[in-house]
Amino acid sequence: MSLQSQGDHVEYQTQTFYMTFEELGIGEGMSSEDMMNAINSSLARSYDALQGVDAVGSLEDNRVKVTVTIDYKKADIQALINAGLLHEGEVDTKYVSLGKTQSQLEQEGYSCTIQ
Repeated sequence: MSLQSQGDHVEYQTQTFYMTFEELGIGEGMSSEDMMNAINSSLARSYDALQGVDAVGSLEDNRVKVTVTIDYKKADIQALINAGLLHEGEVDTKYVSLGKTQSQLEQEGYSCTIQ
C-alpha cells in the first residue's frame, strides 16, 4: 500500500493485493478472455459506484492481481467508510489524515515508513 500526501492530508492511495480464482468465481476451464470479463465484472460490482476509486485486475501466476487507487480529492469520504475502504479513525473532519491512517495501519499489524 502506498499513500501520497500533502502535509497530513492524504491525497491518493494505491493498494495492490491478490485474489484466487475461486474468490472471484472464476473456473479454471475458462478462456483468458472469459476470465478477464469475470474479473472486470467482479471489480465493477465492488468499486464502480464509488467516486474517485479505480480498480484494475490482471492475471498473474495463476491468481488475480488487483490494484485499487483512491483519489481522495474526488472521493466521497462517507461512501468509502460505508464500503469498508476507510476507517472513521483515519478521517480528521473533512480530510483523510496521514498520521491517523498510519496509526490505524500500525494497529492492524502493518509496518509503516515515510519516504
